[in-house]
Amino acid sequence: MVEKAELDAIRGFSQAIDSAYSPYNNGTDIHNWMEIKAGVKALSKLIPTSNNVEMAKAVEYDSKFEGGARVL
Repeated sequence: MVEKAELDAIRGFSQAIDSAYSPYNNGTDIHNWMEIKAGVKALSKLIPTSNNVEMAKAVEYDSKFEGGARVL
């Protein structure tokens, strides 16, 4: 389970948090998909990935992009 404080911290990392287009601000995230994504991502890090290379790569890339990485 992801605590509210953790979700708030994740929201604070969003580069688009002040944008009118951000799901946090434009009213399109009525089902809290951004928070659900954070929970699923946290859970996925607990799942053994030795047999699932694609899942491990997806989680790794998503983490890098949240940190501001760019696709070259």
